[in-house]
Amino acid sequence: MARMEPMIEAKDMDIIYNPGQVNEYHAIKKVNIEIYPGEFVGLFGHSGSGKSTLLYNFLGVLPYQAGKLRVAGVDPYELPTMEKVLFLRETIGIIYQAFYLIPSITIIENVSLPLTFAGLSKSDREARAQKVLDRFGVGHISYKFPTMVSGGQLQRASVSRAVTTNPHILLADEPTGNLDSVSTQQVLDALEEINNEGQTVVMITHNAAQLRLCHRIYYLKDGVVQREVMNPEKKQIKRVRNSKAIVTEIEQLARIYPYMNPEELKVKSMSNYLLDEMPIGQLDRMEKITEQLIHGKMSQSEYERLLALPLEEGGAGMHSASAEKIAKKAVKLLTDARDVTRYRRGLGKISESDSDQQKLIRRLRDSILEEYSGKLKDEQIERLEHAITDRVSGAYSPQGFEERIGMSLSEGGVGFSTTTAANLSRHLEKLLAMGVEQEK
Repeated sequence: MARMEPMIEAKDMDIIYNPGQVNEYHAIKKVNIEIYPGEFVGLFGHSGSGKSTLLYNFLGVLPYQAGKLRVAGVDPYELPTMEKVLFLRETIGIIYQAFYLIPSITIIENVSLPLTFAGLSKSDREARAQKVLDRFGVGHISYKFPTMVSGGQLQRASVSRAVTTNPHILLADEPTGNLDSVSTQQVLDALEEINNEGQTVVMITHNAAQLRLCHRIYYLKDGVVQREVMNPEKKQIKRVRNSKAIVTEIEQLARIYPYMNPEELKVKSMSNYLLDEMPIGQLDRMEKITEQLIHGKMSQSEYERLLALPLEEGGAGMHSASAEKIAKKAVKLLTDARDVTRYRRGLGKISESDSDQQKLIRRLRDSILEEYSGKLKDEQIERLEHAITDRVSGAYSPQGFEERIGMSLSEGGVGFSTTTAANLSRHLEKLLAMGVEQEK
């Protein structure tokens, strides 16, 4: 099977504003991004993270200083001016946050404007524009001027203008930034519809709730891609090995706390595991102390001491018995999670013996079975080990693992009760959250 080529590919890209001048600014640093045909990809991060810089680089209007760019197999910056204009007109459409419709002409004239240089008559241009406007539910405003319609209608007209030439790629720069919730949903529905029909969509957004539309999300900070996260609710288009496709609780927490880095999310995950309920001030203090433990900057005894130390003295203010119990639980989780790290580092390495890998799986098995008081048959133990191997390798989702070990023996499962399967799965997910190293 032939390898699918990216629709957009940036390799080791650097973009510098005002190079060589006193106000030089390094906006994009060694960025690597691949966007495949038919994908919906999000660019997410704080203002100034480099999202818009990348988008306008893909659009062909902001050159790069180092690295490589391919858009539909071509570097637009290597084309002569007129060839570049024609190529980009046919290849890319863009939706701006600010609409940019010309107020002195009608909506249908605005939408048909990109077709002016396509050799079509005015009637053909407007017929195509009307069809697109109808598609997005704003056909009735065709002959109104932009000042006469709502913001939501203007943005759907902007979407219509962007797709009227039927481009391969649609870029959306904060397309709902100026809209109310109803209009926002209408525009998102339009983008999702466009993508479902096979068009590649790249969207900048500050709204974490909108990331559900994306197949993958690139999180940016200070011009660097911090991490690439796949949406487990979407069937992936980009081909990835199971070992690189594993989705842990860290990715799930990233939706709730989108601006946190992976290490901060690990602290959240650990704190959630150790204590379900705690006053906010106390929980915040515990997280700060736990962060030091996760980073290997304190021993179990020091961690226990700080947990029991009063809040006013810099501790978490716990009872000594609770502090001792939690310290033991936390250190054991981190110790067992190292087996996840070692196992995943050994995936696909010829030098890593099968027996060594199997020992790690057995240790993980023993770790999660500490949550189980019953006895297992040899067949159940073997099936549990296979299920753990598949989950740690990334071949199974959390739900898939839980369902698999909850199936009866006759169905090919391990035979745990629904409650036990959920508890064991939860424990394994905590080990994965602590042990899976984040892909850059």
